[in-house]
Amino acid sequence: MPHEKGPLWFDTVEKESDYKRRARQADPLIDHLNTSTSNWATDQLLASRVLGLVVKKQLKELPLTTSLGPHSDEIKHQVKRRCEADLDDKLHKLCKGPDATDPPSSSEHARRWKYHCHRLVWAALDQVKDINPVPDSFEHAEDDQHGPSTPRTPRASQPQQAPTNASLPPLCPDGSPSEIRSKSGRPSRRPWRPGYVSSAIQQFDDSSSSSRSSVPPSSSPHPAYIPSQGPSAALPERPEILTVRFISAFIREALVWLPGQNSADANPVVTFDDTPAKHRVALEGDVSFVSEDDGGLILLHDGTRAGRVASLEAKRAIGNSSVEGQPSMSDEWLGQIVGEALAKILAHKPRLGRQDSYDLLRLSCIIVIAPARHYVCFLQVDMTDDYLTQLNDHAFRDDAEFSEFICVSSTVWFDLTDAGDRRRTIKNLALIVSLSRNPSRLDAGNL
Repeated sequence: MPHEKGPLWFDTVEKESDYKRRARQADPLIDHLNTSTSNWATDQLLASRVLGLVVKKQLKELPLTTSLGPHSDEIKHQVKRRCEADLDDKLHKLCKGPDATDPPSSSEHARRWKYHCHRLVWAALDQVKDINPVPDSFEHAEDDQHGPSTPRTPRASQPQQAPTNASLPPLCPDGSPSEIRSKSGRPSRRPWRPGYVSSAIQQFDDSSSSSRSSVPPSSSPHPAYIPSQGPSAALPERPEILTVRFISAFIREALVWLPGQNSADANPVVTFDDTPAKHRVALEGDVSFVSEDDGGLILLHDGTRAGRVASLEAKRAIGNSSVEGQPSMSDEWLGQIVGEALAKILAHKPRLGRQDSYDLLRLSCIIVIAPARHYVCFLQVDMTDDYLTQLNDHAFRDDAEFSEFICVSSTVWFDLTDAGDRRRTIKNLALIVSLSRNPSRLDAGNL
């Protein structure tokens, strides 16, 4: 995908009128969804009808729209009270952070010896704060497991690299070459059955987290990386790798001490899982796509996995934002988040319609944790059953009604170098945990 031009979708498309204005500028072709969600951006946000809500309200906690059920407000107030009055001492230390007197050059080894409890968190924070040598404006090509994507053009100051596999045309989910197809060029379709999602929907087996390498792909623009000789000792790790390492260390440490699960025999419990969730989705027409996240939070009941309760989707670079130093929600990042949320819900709704409405928390809602270096925000992606039915119908028939929207709401950005923002982040994690541990939702679908 090329670099962003013009205003960001998440900052400007908040109402139906905003969407219609964008739709007049470019035709929202449903065929644009025929690509891995790692390639989703402006065209896919337009095709899937996305609105960015409440982004200007400066929310410091999850929006928790009414779609989260009748008990959401009660749980929300309970979490606030417990986080204000009943935080474990370990969480207080996590909020407080490392000593301000620590020298900035403290090694990971020194951090581990000094901070026995949160040593991994502060060591990872040091690393993620020290990755400025890699230009923020350059985004690396996707890992091979996400599927090849169109390479970005390096800056003039960057040396040109030899052609790689990343410059080849994108592949279909089945591995065959593909191009964006026009509506007039679609192949013949199966008989139309309203509200039905093909049995081709399936969830990939989770791959081992060890399969993800911290070594950049051969398409990396960094001159210090020489594929034939292996990574240079001077090459810093990719920002996305360091971001995931830090946020996973922070979340893991927080989850252990959150109210309700701060004991060895707590049951159920929410834990962090760095195994990517992979899905392949095929709608009733000829629209299909694959998705893969960066891990997330899972619910364990009696030691058995009961479902994923939130997804993690990290960003490679901070980018340009209206607030200096803070990340921006680029169209590529938002597109990937929306695509993965849509894939998760579709993969667990084999037959659309209100009578079969179920997914995690029995809701058409996905919670996403979005970190960029030492910043993080929480997003809630909502879509109704009517939306899913209309999407499926429109994928089959061009003239089918498609008037519903995906709605994405977000908190503010939390800077995890700040003690106050660490506390606010912990409150949001506590809210997710409390919602997930509600006994009435233990039989939810596995996302």
